[in-house]
Amino acid sequence: AKRAFSDRLLTMRLDLHDAAELGKADFRFDAGRRLKVLIESSGASQGDINNTFKGLRTIVEEGLTPGAERLQAMERTMGADAARELLKARRLTERGGELFMDTIGLPRVLMTTMDMSAMFRQGAVLAFGHPFVFASAAKDAVRTFFHERSAIRLNEALKMGRGTVKLGDKVEDIAALTERLGLYQAPWEAQGSIVSLSTREEGMMSRLARMIPGIKMSERSYILFLNKLRADVADNAIRGWAKSRVPPSENEMKQFIHFVNVATGRGIPGKSLDTILPLMNAAMFSPRLAISRFQVVGETARAFMTPSNRASQLIIKDMLAFTGTNLAALSLGHWAGLWDLEVDPTKADFMKIRIGNTSIDPWAGFKPYATYFARMTEAISKGDFDRLDNIVEQLARSKLAPVPSGIWDAVTGRDFIGRPVKWNTLDFDNAFISRAVPL
Repeated sequence: AKRAFSDRLLTMRLDLHDAAELGKADFRFDAGRRLKVLIESSGASQGDINNTFKGLRTIVEEGLTPGAERLQAMERTMGADAARELLKARRLTERGGELFMDTIGLPRVLMTTMDMSAMFRQGAVLAFGHPFVFASAAKDAVRTFFHERSAIRLNEALKMGRGTVKLGDKVEDIAALTERLGLYQAPWEAQGSIVSLSTREEGMMSRLARMIPGIKMSERSYILFLNKLRADVADNAIRGWAKSRVPPSENEMKQFIHFVNVATGRGIPGKSLDTILPLMNAAMFSPRLAISRFQVVGETARAFMTPSNRASQLIIKDMLAFTGTNLAALSLGHWAGLWDLEVDPTKADFMKIRIGNTSIDPWAGFKPYATYFARMTEAISKGDFDRLDNIVEQLARSKLAPVPSGIWDAVTGRDFIGRPVKWNTLDFDNAFISRAVPL
């Protein structure tokens, strides 16, 4: 009844608006005008309203999918259901391409679901420099995995419950400040609705998977863990700097927030790769994570070149905590006889914890590149360019998504480690299972 009453009031307001604008004699129903009034009276920010109109123009005039920022604005001003209906006006080829991307992304989602891998891969770089923040985010990840109400509360708190910070004479909402500075927060509530592939966390890039029991539990835990970790690390840094005599500069805050994004696996491919990012997402298992590992190294090198910068100091502290803690733990465990430790960088188990036939990689996605580059260097030094070609091919294959990887195996007749793939039902059944079962 309450909803119906508010709908009637809104209809009356629209009728009055049309009558005032057009005059009673010329009054007629104008869907476009009503939509304009609805958007402008939504209570959203002017930026969201402007982006909504731009998104509508992209859909109606071009038949294309608007960019992520405009899609999110449409959802905030019009609601997810209305925005989803409007997206049906896109060209059939555009919608078909989106369905294709969702379909080939399904095996990847199945492989990464029902686990807490984000904590130990995307979250590990910041874990040792911010242990209490990491522990809080991990606790919330477990809670949101089992309870959707907890996920809703956490999501709202990250948007509107982070408080304010005083920078000089100016008081700012810290959520709005970090958003303006570029802190990435994955749109959890929009997963599977209208937000484009490029805005989703890489482990959850298929809306079809949400129809499978258990996937939604993994999705909200995965996304909200990373959102909370990023937000809390950035907020704590800015609040700490705000207490000093000299408030942080915008460049310092941007530098550290960029580091937080890439440290948690949100690599930024650059404008030259933006147009092909959807194809990269389809072909590669996690292209942003791969890009981010190189960008973390670059940001760390930049920090060492500008050590007086407060953002640089915090980046150096975080990276020393990450590498130092791992090296100390690996060495002490090896000396105590708890596990074996391989120190040859060309070996697959280089700097991993090895207990019997089990290997544990604590390096958050950096270690494979160290091993491949060590092998490449060795091959070049020996002039063995055939081996170099094989190493480069193996590195490329290791980054493929499940479907492209299976196609490569079928075409070449060999799997990733060189075993022959036969054209029989059993081999292809095994190939499918290995690319769909959770890791």
